[in-house]
Amino acid sequence: ILASLSDDTFGLQLQLLKNMETGMEAAIGPGDSLLIGTALAECASFFLMRREDETKRMEPDVAKQFAHYWLQVLGQHLSSEARSSMAKSADESLLQNLSDSFYKFDQSSFNRPHSAIYHIREWFWGEGMEPTVMKCVGYSADERFAELLNCVMVLKQQ
Repeated sequence: ILASLSDDTFGLQLQLLKNMETGMEAAIGPGDSLLIGTALAECASFFLMRREDETKRMEPDVAKQFAHYWLQVLGQHLSSEARSSMAKSADESLLQNLSDSFYKFDQSSFNRPHSAIYHIREWFWGEGMEPTVMKCVGYSADERFAELLNCVMVLKQQ
């Protein structure tokens, strides 16, 4: 649905992601919040990795806004504790989504010049990623980041 919206400035898509962010924060249970977070990260990564037309390239500031939503979900995932059995499935789904996107961002940053992530790669892996990961401190964050990287390594080996 998001891809079919005809808005060259991506205002409608960004507004929808903003609403998803609000929904994620206002969700009643952790499972609901995780599922909304998964959808938010998936939508943001879609726009960062989709093939762009030469004449309709996404502005870097807009691409950074999409990246901000993905990084926010990553930060929340890393800073959260392991989930109870009720939210475990949603947590695993989010981990898989983040791992898949992380791997694709890595690949697209270097070999997909027609994607938005390619054009903001230096910002994304530096100014975007570094503070997101660094603010998530503690044993739980270290475990969750290691788990994410393990999933990315499995994807690389396939």
